[in-house]
Parts: sequence; structure tokens; C-alpha cells
Amino acid sequence: RGTDAMRKNATARGKRAEARDKQVSALAGKLVIKLGENPDVSRTNELAGLQGKVGADFISAYRTALTGEYTSVTATLRRYLDKPDSDAVKAFAAKQLPALTAELNQTSKIAPPGGGAK
Repeated sequence: RGTDAMRKNATARGKRAEARDKQVSALAGKLVIKLGENPDVSRTNELAGLQGKVGADFISAYRTALTGEYTSVTATLRRYLDKPDSDAVKAFAAKQLPALTAELNQTSKIAPPGGGAK
């Protein structure tokens, strides 16, 4: 679904997220890090809501879902940067926050086919 550029962007974001997940898992194994009650369930529900959408409706819903996810993650990283549990958490947050903030800013540029970003 979406444009070719959007699919390529989503694939690249997925690869970066997978690398971050591995780093988070390594940190979480050493520290007490609150990742939310059950992030997989809320993410699954969000993705299920996208399945029935097509075209511009899909892209708009996708952009909204990404914006919410990135806003939440960057806020969490800012909290860990301000009050880290350890030097490792602070270093991770300092490294990832600029990259995730840039991805959040790019999310607003995702546009439906033949149209500009809304």
C-alpha cells in the first residue's frame, strides 16, 4: 500500500527500528526499563486498523500512527536522557534521540499519491 517511495521509507525505518530493538533488549536485560504495559498489543491493534484503508486514507492513517509512535518514543528518550537509570541508558538515549526526532519530522512529509503532505 502507498507509494513506492513510502514503501522504501517504511522498509528503511523498519531496519533501523530492528537495530534499535536489539540495543533496547540488551539494555533492558541489564536494567529496569519500563516499556509500557504491553506495547505489542497496542501496536497490533493500530496496525489492524490500517488494514481496511486504501489510498490517501491509508497514507493519512499510517502517517498519524507513525507520528503518535515517534512522539511517544522521543518523549520516553527525553525522560531517560534527563533522568537516566545508568550511563548506558543515557548514552543510548543521546544517540537515538536525534535520529528518531529526524524520523518524526520526516513523517509529516509522507504524502498520498499525487498530493502534498497534509
